[in-house]
Amino acid sequence: AANEVEVAVRSAADPSAAIASRCTPGEPGADATCVAAMEVLTSALGAEAANAALRFQAHGGVFLDGGHRQARGAAGRRQRTARRVPGQGPVRRCPLYLVTREGDELALDGAWECARRAFQPVPR
Repeated sequence: AANEVEVAVRSAADPSAAIASRCTPGEPGADATCVAAMEVLTSALGAEAANAALRFQAHGGVFLDGGHRQARGAAGRRQRTARRVPGQGPVRRCPLYLVTREGDELALDGAWECARRAFQPVPR
């Protein structure tokens, strides 16, 4: 079975999607190696989100974007783990958001909103 998964991942047009589709424990087709790979990835993302929250004093929250639908459940589970980092009280109070909007327009929407706010007339 492990060899079948490796062949499927290596031959997939999008290897990360092939891994993500097999990364939820208890789901049909779940693979222990893919689950472990997703745990490593989401642990690293959670740690970096905590670092960003501290570095930028992100009281309004940290937003994680990108990835596949299948990875969102694993990332959601890791959000809780990221908040339990010892000695990082401010991180526990900082919201961690997982952006679930699909498509390439998200960055353009964000840039447009920043420009709209920057060039909004100042009331006198």
